[in-house]
Parts: sequence; C-alpha cells; structure tokens
Amino acid sequence: MTYFMRHIFLLLTLLFSFSIQAQTAKQVNKAIKVFGKDIDKGLDKLTTYMSKEKYPSLYAFEVLVTMEHLKYLYNVSKGDEIEEAMIEENDGEPLDSVGVQLIDDIKRFSKENFLDVCRYSSLASFSQNADMYLRQMVAEEKLDTNVSDDGWELFDEGKLKIDDGEFELAELNFRKAMDKDSGFYLANIYLGHTFYYRENYDSAMFFYERSRTAYPNKMLPRTCIVDCLVQQGLFYRAKKECQQMLFLYPGHDIKSKYNEILSVENKVMNDRRFTRYFYPNTIGEDDAERYGPTYWKDYRDAKKEVSRYCNEDGIIEENGLTKDRYLEVYSFRRMLEENQEDLPDIYEFPLRMMEDGYLEPFVFISMFHIDILPQLQDYMSNEDNRKKCEDYIDKYLLETREKH
Repeated sequence: MTYFMRHIFLLLTLLFSFSIQAQTAKQVNKAIKVFGKDIDKGLDKLTTYMSKEKYPSLYAFEVLVTMEHLKYLYNVSKGDEIEEAMIEENDGEPLDSVGVQLIDDIKRFSKENFLDVCRYSSLASFSQNADMYLRQMVAEEKLDTNVSDDGWELFDEGKLKIDDGEFELAELNFRKAMDKDSGFYLANIYLGHTFYYRENYDSAMFFYERSRTAYPNKMLPRTCIVDCLVQQGLFYRAKKECQQMLFLYPGHDIKSKYNEILSVENKVMNDRRFTRYFYPNTIGEDDAERYGPTYWKDYRDAKKEVSRYCNEDGIIEENGLTKDRYLEVYSFRRMLEENQEDLPDIYEFPLRMMEDGYLEPFVFISMFHIDILPQLQDYMSNEDNRKKCEDYIDKYLLETREKH
C-alpha cells in the first residue's frame, strides 16, 4: 500500500466518529481495516455486508462513498504514474493516440464507477458525501483549469501557511497567486479564509461575495458566507442565504447545513423525503421495468405517455395531455392520482401537497435527485417558483425540534 493510500486511510478512520449501532459499526469497521490493506477486498467486504441488509445504515453508505472516492483518487494517481512510465519508455516523447486513449479510459471508467455509487447512495440513503461529490463533480462548473504552475505553487504554499496558523503570510501568498492569475477562484476563496480565521468577518465576506457574484452557481462561496453570518449572530440572513442554496442544489449536505442554522431557533426542517431504490424516469434510458412496489408502475408508465412531448432533460413542451412542465412532476402526479386509495401512510404528505398545489416543491425540494437537476434548474429560474418553494419550506417543512 502506497504512502498516498496510508495517508488518506487515516483520514477515513477519523471521518466516522458519530454514534451508531454496535453491530453495524463492527461490520463496517472490519471492512475499513481490510480496505487499509487491500482496496478491492475492503470494498468487497463492505458491499457484501450491505447486500445482506434489508436497509443498510447511513454509516455504511457514507463509508462506501468515502472508500469509493479514495479508490477513484488512487486510480487517477495510478493513471498518471502509468502515463509517466509510458513517456519515459518512449524516450520522453508524448503518448500516441492509443496511449492517450488508454489513460483517458482508466480515469473515465473510475470516475463513472464512483459517480454511479454516489447516485445510488444519495437515492437509497441520506448520504451527505454522495450529494457533495455529485454536486462538485457533475453539477458545478469546473474552474481554475488555466491557472499557471507558478500560481498553483503560491496557492499550495499559502494553504500550508494556513495550516501553521500563519494567516498574514498566507494572505500574501494568495494575493501573489491572484496577481499571477487574476481569475483564480480558489485563491480568492482562501484569501477570504485568512480573514475568517482572524475573525475579520467583514473582510472575509468581501472576498466570498466577490466569488459568489462571479460564480453564482458555486456552493462554496455561499457556504462561506453562511458561516460568516452565523459567526456574527446574523441567523436570519444566514437562513435566507441557505434557502437560496437549497434552490440551487437541495442535496442532503445542503439540507444538513440548513438544519444547523435552524437549530439556533430550536427548529428543524423535516423534508418528508422517503427513500426509494430505483432511479427517476429519464428520457433516453430504458428504465420502464425498474420500479419498486406495484403502485410505482404508474410512475414508470407516465414516461411512456408523455415522453414524445419531452426534451432530453425531461422538460415537457405544451401539449393537450397535461399542463405539467416536468417529467418527474407528471410521473409523481400520475402515480398519486391512480393509487390514492391504496398508498401507505407515508404518501399522505405528497397527496396533500398535490391537493394544495405544492407538488412541484415536494418533488424538487423533498425528493430531489441529481438525475432531475435540469428540471429543477428550469423550475427555479422563475422567481414565482422560488417564492413558492420558500412558502413550502416555511409552511410545511419547519418543525419545532424535540427536546431530549
């Protein structure tokens, strides 16, 4: 096992310290120990254990996602090593098209496998890590791809200085990095961090807000702004900022952040989400036979009815069949309407939301999955829809936190 893997395995063992059932912890932690010696065997042990559980624990899913992420990073690093070795064997000449394709395939396959694990984990559990990686690797735009080597070197030195508590020196590094590359997104964020750690929140906010303005769909600047507001006791503003984050990507990680803020008011957001073990209807994918209990067949069949009016993102054009604009909303509506008398109690809430005219917020906020992201983005592009989602959260989801 390389130094790289030993180092990140140490991070893995430190990551999961929350309270869980002893038997679950025992089985998962055995897999972690094996993973530290052999990546594939550790993953096999964990997935075998999870396959025997009717409802695997959140802890198991979070460990699975983290293991798969470390495997992905390891495979990328191995791809780089293979590329370097191939270039060296070729007397320093660049790889030919076959070699380039080989390295690309290694990295692409590993990434696709990891993202598939995240897609399922965010569907079948409340995995914050899965949604975080999906958001960062799929939903958000890639930045800093053209930063110079000198800029990255200054940035890395600045991060080391932050680790050492030398915030003034770190500030200088990040400013120099931005002198090299004026659009250096991460350098601007970390420049804000140097002020945040010195409790100069107004200055930190300046840099965070600059990044938010430049890249409104990136979540990191908004998260930093929320942290600054919380540190200053500005909880109402922090709550409103976090609501806007929910409208961009209502993943489990963002919902958790929102609940941290609500705890100050002794409140919690109960999003009324229930887990399902099959993916949303998707245009262009043959998923007609994959569904859960029998009443979900109507959900799958809804796609057959409306797909001819849908674009590739599942956005429905005007037609004579339905006024719904989104495949996911239409599919939920058909399932609820066709089975209202036979659905379990857990469906009382979505049935009520359909009756009250809040089915879209329920689908996009409570039942969000990355597969319906383009539909969410189209829906949230309308100011009235965002206001409706605010009303939905305030009216239906916020509850007083139970005291223990």
